[in-house]
Amino acid sequence: SYAKSGNSIEAVKTMEKAIILSPDDAMKYTTLGIIFHADNQLQRALEQYMRSVRLNPGYGEMYYNISVISRDQDQLTFSYIAGLQAQDLGYAGSSQLLLELQKTDPNLPNFTKNKNTSIHLRHIVTPSVDKAEYVLGRLKESVDFSQLAAEFSLQPFNINGGYIGPFSPNELMPEIAEKIAPLDPLTFSQVLETSSGFHIFQKFMVYDDLLKSN
Repeated sequence: SYAKSGNSIEAVKTMEKAIILSPDDAMKYTTLGIIFHADNQLQRALEQYMRSVRLNPGYGEMYYNISVISRDQDQLTFSYIAGLQAQDLGYAGSSQLLLELQKTDPNLPNFTKNKNTSIHLRHIVTPSVDKAEYVLGRLKESVDFSQLAAEFSLQPFNINGGYIGPFSPNELMPEIAEKIAPLDPLTFSQVLETSSGFHIFQKFMVYDDLLKSN
């Protein structure tokens, strides 16, 4: 509300308090980044966006914002990698941004094609199989995973887009690992039941350099 009324100073103070209270919630850093971005404090916005994606590496929109700011700071290779990550996660507008970057530097695809990647895992957990099947249908319609996790996932699984961590089959229940291991990145598991509820899992690829830089 402070930000919308143009009072960016109080907006920043309030979000900084919110972060102290919930330091592991990626959306708090996202919101603070958006406040800085709207106030044209690009470096401070970038720092908050980076903190956000380290907690929720599956949030495509943040990589797009990171790409835009990095482009404006002439960090074209980093911008291109962030744009690729946003595109891989299905964020609209990423393709156009990548084309613009390629026009600026046609060698960018060659610089980035051999970058290291790792596979990560996230899930949505619902209280009923019917709700899980509904969410799975929305996911297959390309609705954003993080958005659906925040809206439908049980607590505490609803924060950070349902992010679990790097994909480590040995750390999962064997019956879950068996179902997830064969999945290609960005495909969805069938609805799987555990004592916590009904899960939909997804593996996704992350460019490792994005989480280490800035």
